[in-house]
Amino acid sequence: MLPKQRNILIALLLLAVCAGIAAVAVPRLFPGLGRRDIAFVHTWPGKAAPGLSVSRTTVSTLADGIQNLLEKDGVWTAWHRLAGRGGDPPAESAPEFETGDQVLLLRLAAETGDRKAFEQRLDWLAIHRTDGDGRLVDADGSPATNQVTL
Repeated sequence: MLPKQRNILIALLLLAVCAGIAAVAVPRLFPGLGRRDIAFVHTWPGKAAPGLSVSRTTVSTLADGIQNLLEKDGVWTAWHRLAGRGGDPPAESAPEFETGDQVLLLRLAAETGDRKAFEQRLDWLAIHRTDGDGRLVDADGSPATNQVTL
């Protein structure tokens, strides 16, 4: 092999090694370069400033926190109030479960492919929130009226 060809080959190998090191090191040194943000579409006044975006990690953390606060025995309560400063007023969860919320959880389980959660939520709805004809009802026995989720 000629010395010139050997030098070109060595230079190419060195360039490939440097590119590999840069591909591994840059994301670790500058983690914000590869981050994708979720832009919120705000169609109602006062809810979000134009251009507001939140990282996927933040959204995931908030979702996990909400699930910890609202989930009781496999179903979600209608609301949860955090405790005030010093514990006054104390934290409080709703005593009731909204049918529409449970339908949303059923839909989420179906869309994410979580068969076990889907079957659990479907069984709960069938046992606790259907009338004799198989229609969804609210806790008081009236027809479920949450048109957003049903």
